[in-house]
Amino acid sequence: MRLTFHIVVTPGSVKLAHCALASMLHWTPWRFVLVSNGLARTELLELHRVAAGLPRTAVHVIPEHTPLPHGIVLNRLFTDWREPYFAFVDVDFFITGPVANQVHDAVQTADVVTAGYHLALEADQARDGFEGKRLVGPRGETLGVTFFAVYRTGPLREVMQRWRIGFERYDAPEFLPDAVRRLLWQKGYRGWAYDTAKVLNMLLLLDGRRIVHLDRPELQHVGGLAGMLLPVIGRRARMLLKLKRRLADTSLTDRSLQPPLWQRLWWRWCQGPARYQDRLGTYRREQVARFFARYFRSLISDAEPPALLLAEGPLRSRIERMCATLAEAVRLAGLEPDADSEQARRAA
Repeated sequence: MRLTFHIVVTPGSVKLAHCALASMLHWTPWRFVLVSNGLARTELLELHRVAAGLPRTAVHVIPEHTPLPHGIVLNRLFTDWREPYFAFVDVDFFITGPVANQVHDAVQTADVVTAGYHLALEADQARDGFEGKRLVGPRGETLGVTFFAVYRTGPLREVMQRWRIGFERYDAPEFLPDAVRRLLWQKGYRGWAYDTAKVLNMLLLLDGRRIVHLDRPELQHVGGLAGMLLPVIGRRARMLLKLKRRLADTSLTDRSLQPPLWQRLWWRWCQGPARYQDRLGTYRREQVARFFARYFRSLISDAEPPALLLAEGPLRSRIERMCATLAEAVRLAGLEPDADSEQARRAA
């Protein structure tokens, strides 16, 4: 089966994309397109060098100087797509074993196949709303995610043209077209926000299409890591961030996964119980992503790695496994710092 996956690369994530791509090329026969989304000239040249040095890899440039929302980028990519399947994968998604056959089998029996979840969160936790953390609908149906996704092109294009809906996210139901909002609310999909592709997937389900979500240990996703690698623009902002990083504790502890008490009280008072739980999940995800941003930088430079001080449990096990996965991906990409130059820098 011929699959081509698009990897959207934002500023600061070229090296991360290189590592993720190296892991996927190692374990699959798929082709990949590195999509430049707001990269400056220096990073764009680096992206072209990465693609030129790897097999089955091409580059596509979105001609905007600032990054576009992920859903808008996917809409643009799909507009002129003519292959039987449209696929994309996040820049912080890694493959650690021979899983291509299982993906191919799922694609042949479904209209949409997705995989992966936020490493920091529990996938089986009940959630309100339709943010990216929500995996199932009100009747237990699979809603899918956009971390790793393969769509059958024909049904996808038909639903998009009929409802004038794409992959974009909707931060409030008022932004939905009236006919779509009425249909979703009638079918029990009433929420305060709809993450990237959630509305599109719901419409596919209501059209009788089948969505399958793969839960396999070989398919690993951090979640939010690219956002933590975004460069800070402006001299003053860089100075403040540098000071904040210097003062901040670089370790990941059970306590650091919880926001300050004043923030929790504010969220609960302002947004109610359902959105309060969503806020807690987002905070937890961001703290773990921040840990992995520091850890990734330590793998490709002489920076000190952050300390993992979590209590023993499922989350610590997942993080330890992802740390090993990242280290192996850096090795596959050939981005490990040279030992001699690292010792020289430390001596200086």
